[in-house]
Amino acid sequence: MNTIEITAEDVPLPAQEERIIAFVDAVLRILGKPHHELSILLCTDEKIREINATYRNKDEATDVLSFSQDEDADDTNLASGVSQQSHTQGEMPRLLGDIVLALPYLRRQAEEYKVSFESEFKRMLVHGMLHLTGSHHDTEEQHRSMLERQEAILQQLAQEYRF
Repeated sequence: MNTIEITAEDVPLPAQEERIIAFVDAVLRILGKPHHELSILLCTDEKIREINATYRNKDEATDVLSFSQDEDADDTNLASGVSQQSHTQGEMPRLLGDIVLALPYLRRQAEEYKVSFESEFKRMLVHGMLHLTGSHHDTEEQHRSMLERQEAILQQLAQEYRF
């Protein structure tokens, strides 16, 4: 079982927190991470800009940041779809990492892309989790592969997880 914690700083915590947690848990299971711990911070553009400047030397707001704590994340295995073995039941969950989402940024991005806020929020959650599990988009090929995987996961969970 995954342990997922959502906190909010200077933005309201969504009323659908339990549904969001269920969605995140389902994504983690698809990614072969059924016994991990993940923290999600929902914040303002100013806060994510501060975090981005501190940890990535980029003094600008962004939609999502991911900070992996999983020392076993392996790009090769994950890119080929082979997931790692999880811990057995009863053991402490492995720390996967942290995701930071700027809600005002996501709202503007949803308007720009002409999609619902829920859709954009889910897309960026999946995007962040893909980064935590070893996916990157440094090259055009990696970008295409990551986006295909992201959209496949969203499609797979589209009907079951709504919030």
